[in-house]
Amino acid sequence: MFTAPNLGKYYARKILRYVPLNVVAMLIVTKALPYLGSGPVWNFYDLLVAPCQTIWWTNVLWVNNLYPAAYDDKCLPWTWFVPCYVQLSLIVPPTLFLYKKVQSKMVSGIILTSITVMSIILTFAFAFATDYGATIATSDEFFSKVFMNPLFHLSSFFLGICMSLVYVRFRKERGHISALKNSFSSRLIEMLRHNQAPRYFIYMIGIFCIFASILWQTPFMSDSSTVSTRVMRALYASLSFPLYLIGVSMILMPALAGKA
Repeated sequence: MFTAPNLGKYYARKILRYVPLNVVAMLIVTKALPYLGSGPVWNFYDLLVAPCQTIWWTNVLWVNNLYPAAYDDKCLPWTWFVPCYVQLSLIVPPTLFLYKKVQSKMVSGIILTSITVMSIILTFAFAFATDYGATIATSDEFFSKVFMNPLFHLSSFFLGICMSLVYVRFRKERGHISALKNSFSSRLIEMLRHNQAPRYFIYMIGIFCIFASILWQTPFMSDSSTVSTRVMRALYASLSFPLYLIGVSMILMPALAGKA
């Protein structure tokens, strides 16, 4: 699986897959749409797409979420998610290689959990160092210089990889008693499938995590100096998305296992 040709195909597919669509979108936005409108405010559209005349290459190379830094200086800044996704997807093969290489799944689980925690700490350090706020709802600079950066989404992306590995392992081991004995995560999901009370308890914790991640941003919306300190802003920025993802996983995992 982890051969040079396969890795080359994976990376080429991830990097080149959306390039034609991206180029066509830029051509339509910059060359076709200007002929379809007019009026006293149409000059704002010209200003919006003006960066694409000179830095169109940032979209082709999948770096327009990083360069230029300011939102208004980017070419099609609303397409930031695609380059961010492409950049994050580059860590998938090394993660899977590590998971396959380590024989003990408990050890691999500890390693992946440690990496997830380290990525959260890294996101905290990034948000703390930049100090552009805590949420995109109150800070345009946070949106363009922090939120668009793949480093901000690294912990959530990596946590998603871990959750998918847990589910795939459960699917393979489901119904095999001897295999379940060697997998804590699979035994936990199997226990939730057959026990209603703990399953509903997990649902409640998941719902709490989702609402907590959403409502936690309320103090930062009011910009209260007593609550919205630099440390608290960085904590929210680094923990809110993983907390939301954990909540969704607690609801989704039992459903995927056959007990919604």
